Amino acid sequence: GPVSFGGKTVTTSGAGRVTLSSGYTLSRGALNVGNDLFVIQGGTSRVTNLSSDLNLVVTSGRLRFQANSGAGNLSLVSAAPATVNAGSLELLQNNATNLVGQSGNITLNESSKLVFLTNSGGPISASGPVAINGSTTLRNTGAGVPVAGTLISGNLTGAGTITYQNEGTGANARVNLTGNNSGYTGTFNLSGASGNRT
Repeated sequence: GPVSFGGKTVTTSGAGRVTLSSGYTLSRGALNVGNDLFVIQGGTSRVTNLSSDLNLVVTSGRLRFQANSGAGNLSLVSAAPATVNAGSLELLQNNATNLVGQSGNITLNESSKLVFLTNSGGPISASGPVAINGSTTLRNTGAGVPVAGTLISGNLTGAGTITYQNEGTGANARVNLTGNNSGYTGTFNLSGASGNRT
C-alpha cells in the first residue's frame, strides 16, 4: 500500500539494520540513510515502488534495493533520485525473473560506491542518469547470470574517477555501459586485484 512521508525527512544512524518489505509505494519526502544497512525490497509476490518525489541520500552505510519475489516481472522499482556521499547504493538480485531497477537519477560523490550483487539471473539495472562528482567505486559481484549482464543504460556525466571492481563469477559477470557517456570526462580504472576481471 501507499506510504507517504508527508513532506518530512526520515534520518537513520548507528549500527542497526532496517528492512522494509514488501509491496509498498514510498513517496513525498526524503530518506537520509546513515545506519549500517537499510534494505528496501520487493517480496511475497508484491512489487515495491519508490516514487520520483522521494529523495534518497546515503551519508554513510548502505542503502540496498533488493529483488526477491514480485509480480509482472517486477520486484523493486525506484524512480527516486539517489545521492550517495560516503556510503553505498546497492542493487541486489535474488530472483530469476523479476527486475530490481533504479530509473531515478544517481549522484555519486567523493568516496561513494555503486554496487551490483547478482545472486540470481533476473534483470538488474540503473537506467537513469549517473553523475560521477568525485572518486567512486563501481563494484559487480555474485554468481548469478543475468541475461543482459548488469546494465547501466543511463548516461554517465561528471569528471570523478571510477574504480571498477568486477568480482562476479557468473557467465555474464560484467557491467554493460550502454548509455551516451560522452559527458563523462573522468578516469575509468580497472582494478587489478586478485579475483577481479573485466
